[in-house]
Amino acid sequence: MDKKEIEDRFPQTSEPTELLENKQVHDTIRNMCLRFAIDLDAIVPDGERKDAALYHLDKAMKAAHAGIARTS
Repeated sequence: MDKKEIEDRFPQTSEPTELLENKQVHDTIRNMCLRFAIDLDAIVPDGERKDAALYHLDKAMKAAHAGIARTS
């Protein structure tokens, strides 16, 4: 998987109307997950297990974003 595919899978999710503090937190979470996804892609062999790891990382990122959105 190339870096562009991974970046597309972990997009920026903050909204322009969002509070700056929340936007920074969303961006931090996305960047942490993106770096981890890039490392996973480099280390884990291609296949079902890599796909599952990236899928669950994506779900974790979305759950974190939802948690932040619900408290704002």
